[in-house]
Amino acid sequence: MIKYYCPKCKKVVRKETDKKLKKEYPYFCSNCDENFYKFEVVCKENKPLIPLHKRKLDLTKAEIKIIKGNCPFISCKYKKAYNILMEYWDSLPDEEKPKIDRKLKKLGL
Repeated sequence: MIKYYCPKCKKVVRKETDKKLKKEYPYFCSNCDENFYKFEVVCKENKPLIPLHKRKLDLTKAEIKIIKGNCPFISCKYKKAYNILMEYWDSLPDEEKPKIDRKLKKLGL
């Protein structure tokens, strides 16, 4: 199940009920009293937490740092985009990899 959170206060947002507002702003934060576009809210999947040492994944130090990071809310879109990039990393030209790496590090990825 995916839950959506306010980008400002990090509390769970509700779906907008007003028909006119719902078309443009589908989510509403009752804490901030503000409406949000779908791309503005932060989504998080509710999955059981598995300690890193018990996972059957070959994680790099950078990936562990992201998972253990200070920010508990990582936008699903950005996380998916990062994973897609990593799938194609080996097929990228070697001269482009350092440039891409620097840009990703600036974003904290």
